[in-house]
Amino acid sequence: MHLSTLLSFFILSSAAPTLAKTCIIPKNPISSGDDSPFIINATTACGNNSTYVFSSGITYNLLTPLSFKNLENVQFSFEGNISLSGNVTAVEEVVLNSKIYPGHWITIQGTNVEFSGSTREDGGWFLGE
Repeated sequence: MHLSTLLSFFILSSAAPTLAKTCIIPKNPISSGDDSPFIINATTACGNNSTYVFSSGITYNLLTPLSFKNLENVQFSFEGNISLSGNVTAVEEVVLNSKIYPGHWITIQGTNVEFSGSTREDGGWFLGE
């Protein structure tokens, strides 16, 4: 699976943000379940001027697309891993439906958006087949 077909990061600025709070992204209690709704709910509740932490030792399943818009002063800290759907046909069907999704599995738009990965060898990965 080509990551470039699944991920599209649109970042308007890469300046280091000043962050007011840190929010831990929760994992779906069903281990193989879709974590996308939990990620959206957590980031919406946390808001701007925040760090969103994907916890170490956890693999988050992105079985449906994510879209983040109007972010301001946000850092995504990938201490855990992100697992993308292994069903390429299903992914293509979803992302090609431009009436619902913008053509990407992950869309991020905003100002002062920063990404950081884990310093551990077993964290900070985007996993795909």
